[in-house]
Amino acid sequence: LGLDFFAIMRDDGVSLIDAKIKAKEIYTWHKTYFQKYWAWVNNQVTQARLRGWIETSDGWVEWVSKRTLTTQLMNFPSQATGATMMRGCSAVFYDQWRKGVLPPLLCSQHDAFYYTALHPDAEKVKNEVQRIMTEESRKLIGIEVKSGVKVFDNVKSYVPDTWNQEKQDLWDAAIYSCRV
Repeated sequence: LGLDFFAIMRDDGVSLIDAKIKAKEIYTWHKTYFQKYWAWVNNQVTQARLRGWIETSDGWVEWVSKRTLTTQLMNFPSQATGATMMRGCSAVFYDQWRKGVLPPLLCSQHDAFYYTALHPDAEKVKNEVQRIMTEESRKLIGIEVKSGVKVFDNVKSYVPDTWNQEKQDLWDAAIYSCRV
């Protein structure tokens, strides 16, 4: 998200101690109301430690050692399944490009896909990308995962989360190369 939580706390007058107390309350609430999830995730961790590995539904494996953090194992199913969904979407995007339905995929980054499209086509591209992502989530995990789509009217209206003045030359070079 690129949020500076400490700045938000300062601006809102929330101390670090108060923030930690609130975080603990939210965590306790979550464990109380989502007991099935916590039982499942704890079972995933236990099984991974016993087997020495954990994997996704499509066979993506992470090896587990004594030094593997429990939080890493708890996070693996959601992160790895997200990556599986991204790979599936990429394959469909490629097929749709070959059929002339979508423009070529510009790039992907962690959990996002980037396209360039002429203004009249932007809405069509947005809807098709969202449809594909919804369908891939349904096929993979059995439910629809909502995806957000942002459309930037021009490349200068997008500013990356990590931008700062020192990176301006690099950003300008990237923008130039995207326009070519």
